[in-house]
Amino acid sequence: MGSRYKRLLKTLLKFVITATALYFVILKIELAEVAALYRQSDLWLMLLALLAFMLSKLLSALRLNLYFKAISINLTEKTNLQLYLLGMFYNLFLPGGIGGDGYKIYLLQKHYQAGTKKILGAVLCDRISGMVALVVLALVGLSQLNLSIIITQHSTFNIQHSTLLLIPPAFLAYYLFIKYIYSHFLKINLVTFGYGFVVQLLQVLCAWLLLLALGEKDNHLAYLVIFLASSVVAVLPISIGGVGVRELTFLFGSQLLNVDMNVAVGISFLFYLVTAVVSLAGIKYVFRPVRMGEDNNP
Repeated sequence: MGSRYKRLLKTLLKFVITATALYFVILKIELAEVAALYRQSDLWLMLLALLAFMLSKLLSALRLNLYFKAISINLTEKTNLQLYLLGMFYNLFLPGGIGGDGYKIYLLQKHYQAGTKKILGAVLCDRISGMVALVVLALVGLSQLNLSIIITQHSTFNIQHSTLLLIPPAFLAYYLFIKYIYSHFLKINLVTFGYGFVVQLLQVLCAWLLLLALGEKDNHLAYLVIFLASSVVAVLPISIGGVGVRELTFLFGSQLLNVDMNVAVGISFLFYLVTAVVSLAGIKYVFRPVRMGEDNNP
């Protein structure tokens, strides 16, 4: 009973954070301007953005299956993709309880008995490889922007080139984490990171196409850096599917990098819509459970 109460409290807290963040964002932007951007948007570019996102999720599923195979869970790519879509649906639309990742871990342990810790490690390392790729891309993007931090009234610190110095420590921390905590994934480390890097590039492409669809012609790099930062924040399990905190990051990021906050938040809402459309494909496997019997290990 105590565990159920904690899960309920955690879910309610996520709803509160999501609602509060969205309310704050809506107060700050001009909804009429955002609506006008949507009315004049290019539908074909939006469809291309959707395609880029779908490709990114396909590669994400392939990457995750590499981790599963490393712990002797031999899912077919079709079954793995079905399970991946189911997890996306649960994570976005049913945030209570154990969530999409937790449900996948439960199903895989039930069918393959590979060990909950190993399966959890596979899912965790999959997430972390994507996070590291996000951080590296964001740091590279920041290095191309002329951004300064005010230290005192008469001095500032330009962070343009210093951000690149953070990339080697990020790679090193990631490598040491895999080597000393999940060493059984070390042999696939470079391949999975490569997948993660391409996945994040495809999602950046998705955001750029959404930016073009809204007719924005300036400061593309600044918007994309904000998008990368928002993707890092959205991974944190503090809101419903990253909603609210992503928009809040776009709002504050637009003020920091001096770009149009209405366009920035407009991109965020559109990216959520793209995510929701793809995630809805997983509803099929709520009513028609993923069959893993034929994937039994030889």
